[in-house]
Amino acid sequence: MRAFFLTLYCCFVAVSIAGSEPAPGIARHNVFLITIDTLRADHLHCYGYQKIQTPALDELASGGIRFAQAFTPSPITNTSHASILTGLLPSSHGVSDFGIALAGDHPTLAQTLEEKGYRTGAFIGAVILDSKSLAPGLDRGFQFYDNFPEHAAGKSRWGRIERRGMDVAQRTEKWFAAHPGGSHFVWMHLYDPHYPYHPPAPYGEQYRDRLYDGEIAFADVQVGRVISFLKANNIYRNTLIVLTGDHGESLGEHGEKTHGFFIYNATLHVPVLIHLPGTTSTKTVSELVSLADLMPTVLEVLKLEIPAE
Repeated sequence: MRAFFLTLYCCFVAVSIAGSEPAPGIARHNVFLITIDTLRADHLHCYGYQKIQTPALDELASGGIRFAQAFTPSPITNTSHASILTGLLPSSHGVSDFGIALAGDHPTLAQTLEEKGYRTGAFIGAVILDSKSLAPGLDRGFQFYDNFPEHAAGKSRWGRIERRGMDVAQRTEKWFAAHPGGSHFVWMHLYDPHYPYHPPAPYGEQYRDRLYDGEIAFADVQVGRVISFLKANNIYRNTLIVLTGDHGESLGEHGEKTHGFFIYNATLHVPVLIHLPGTTSTKTVSELVSLADLMPTVLEVLKLEIPAE
């Protein structure tokens, strides 16, 4: 699957950004990875769902590449993110559940880019990706990894277990603004669509009968906020943006309320949207692809060596 993904995708890349190899001393493209937790592809407007408004994701889809048949290797957040960040399947990287450390002999995307001189930062929306507790090893290669406070017992859910999307987006923008110049690799993780669903106003009312959709609509606004930030700071054009979900949500299908047990399309079929730097060409890819393909694809776009494994 990976070989086909890379071949097909990079043929398009070659046409879109041919001759974009940076000269000595010139910064490479920025890389902005956005993962939205618990995001089903078939609940996005750009994937044909008419009951929701997701204008930011629609913009990425209309000016980039939309993968119609992308699948996660696992319906578990840590396992899926380990695949995204290493380009490996769970059987290889070994992160099969929460709290299991990512082995140090698996190079991560952040590690690879840091070694090439990138500034690297990660901003997570849930404690389950905290590298000090439930996700050891995922911080490798990140110069800054925005873990949760060690002493947060007195806090509400917001700040103790989860961060609202606007909080994550604000932290991301603040770090980016404080580290100007050079090339950046930023990972922003939005947790909002995860159960329990509590979309803030006005989305709780607008989607009162579909609170899961309301959380997605709210997350979309945060994506739009970050895109506006990149544009306002003249960063957007030179940035490779990759947006995906780590897994989906059953929503009662097959007798499963949320995710993590079964491997039907409801929890495995996720969106993948890619904005290529320097182009607004639109393409839809219908072939099967895996989230394990993302790391080698990013490196291929950047014309960097892909780890042998």
